[in-house]
Amino acid sequence: MNRTSRLGRAYGGWLLGLPVLLAVCAILAAAAFLGQAAVSTRTPASAAGTGTMRIEPGIIQTTTGLDFPFSVHGDSTAELGAWEFTLQYDATLVAFVSVAPGPWTSNPMLCPPPITNVNLGVGSIRFGCTSSGPNPIGDKELAQLTFSAISPAAATTSISFSFAQMSDNGLPETSIDVISASPALVIIQDAGGTPQATFTPSMTPTITNTPTITNTPTPEPTGVAPPGACGPAIAAAVCITPPAQNGNVNVPHTIDVQIEDVSHVLAFDITLGYDPLYFNSDASTISTVPGPFLGSTGRSVACPQVVKTGTSVRLACITLGPEFSPQTPNGINGAGGSGILATFTLLPSQEGVTTLTVEDVTVLISNPVYRDAIHENNVGPEIV
Repeated sequence: MNRTSRLGRAYGGWLLGLPVLLAVCAILAAAAFLGQAAVSTRTPASAAGTGTMRIEPGIIQTTTGLDFPFSVHGDSTAELGAWEFTLQYDATLVAFVSVAPGPWTSNPMLCPPPITNVNLGVGSIRFGCTSSGPNPIGDKELAQLTFSAISPAAATTSISFSFAQMSDNGLPETSIDVISASPALVIIQDAGGTPQATFTPSMTPTITNTPTITNTPTPEPTGVAPPGACGPAIAAAVCITPPAQNGNVNVPHTIDVQIEDVSHVLAFDITLGYDPLYFNSDASTISTVPGPFLGSTGRSVACPQVVKTGTSVRLACITLGPEFSPQTPNGINGAGGSGILATFTLLPSQEGVTTLTVEDVTVLISNPVYRDAIHENNVGPEIV
């Protein structure tokens, strides 16, 4: 059976071989992000390898009445020949507009029209493609989607996977076990509200560290921080602390990332880079959790996306519920001041000196007091 004839029965049965069903989580509230990225870890005896899917970006900011684009990415340890997914969403807040295949293959491909459905306020979009030839192993942009924010007011919701499946390029195909599928948070701003701001890092390589480290969040920044772990009082900052560390081979090593002089922080998205020559790149040896800073004012914290690659770890976290305002007097303000933003755990694999880097960081704030570049700092832990 060739790929074209197999795809002819797509969606009637399954696009691929044995289906890998994902845990279907509620999407009617942002609380759905708690544990939502978990999927079945069953590994079929005949699996060609393992794979993951995720929505990029993990945190989407938009405004009521506007369309917003995002992508579905896939990564696998075997050559990807075909894939399929179903996304679910709150149809009272967002609406599906379009989907197209991404540049995941240079070979001819066949993609049946998407299947969409809306029932009792829950929407779904099912889409998949197959290619006629082999494709390199690694991360690929599988599909490009556009949704529209139809909420009449500011809201927070999610777009998540209820089904994800991959197979290799063999004939007959062998399934690739999808071990995780990471959703996205959608933050919808009222068209008449105050625009939300994000901090983006400047790649400033020279920051002088001082021995003063303040890990306890303070209620509110002054706008100019006193000298701290991340450098002089010139702007908001993110850095790895302490700036020099010792580790031991085959002993898990924790790395804290600190944030300084920020206000009304509601969410963050951070990527830590590492050298696989010195740290084990096996996903089972890597972990990350939010630090105490984000929830320091009492807001509930959820982390919808953890993405592990052979050279980096990405963590995206949000807080749930309204922020304090005259209209929401019971709301809770976002975090302010300084504190530990995230903690990463890596496993040193050989002796030597290496450098960890904060490759990218975005911080979502509301009612912005100021907008400045976030300076980054690196740390070179000595692995002995």
